Amino acid sequence: MLQYFKKLLSDPFFYHYSRQALLWGMPLKKWAQYGNYDQPRERIADLGCGPSDILRYVDESTKPAFYLGIDISARYLKQASSKAKKLNLYSKFISLDLSDLSTQEAIQSQLIAVLNEHHITTVNLFGVMHHLDDLAVIHTLNTVFAAGSVRSLITQDVLIIKGNRINNFYVSLDRGEYVRTEQEYDDMINKTKWGNKDKMWSQAGVGQVKYIHYRLRK
Repeated sequence: MLQYFKKLLSDPFFYHYSRQALLWGMPLKKWAQYGNYDQPRERIADLGCGPSDILRYVDESTKPAFYLGIDISARYLKQASSKAKKLNLYSKFISLDLSDLSTQEAIQSQLIAVLNEHHITTVNLFGVMHHLDDLAVIHTLNTVFAAGSVRSLITQDVLIIKGNRINNFYVSLDRGEYVRTEQEYDDMINKTKWGNKDKMWSQAGVGQVKYIHYRLRK
């Protein structure tokens, strides 16, 4: 049953509305603020953008100067592009498999080049790290660090919380294979080249369901 549900999550429409219903609302508006989507001077890259549901919570009067969506799924990228057009947001979408960053220098160079080409200032990894193993995450964060135009990187992920059965039940529904504890996320982040780190939190409508965020700065 769980495998069938996770397969359904590959549909962009079902992905958005099922999460909203199951969690009694998600804090996407807060995530938009965390990710600088309300800063008109920012040029944002969304790595693992999926269908870019967060663009539903971006105000056209304060939207960023540019949005770069990167994901492996052509289906998600098509949905993301449609949302950007409705918002009249200057944007571009690229297919890239981040899981190969740890082993393929060509992909690392490609990511750095595209970030610099579009003068990206903020990179967001929302719901990405728990889909990648430690080595892939560290290489991804270090690759973004190498892009000269980037000033900050913000993350959002689910996590395992000891003793929180409700949170951990919802985590079991997630398709990510590498959901970590807070300490495990901390240890992994500390192995990257980013020197300035802030930790933030948000929660779903089901208050016991928590999300961990890191704001990394050069």
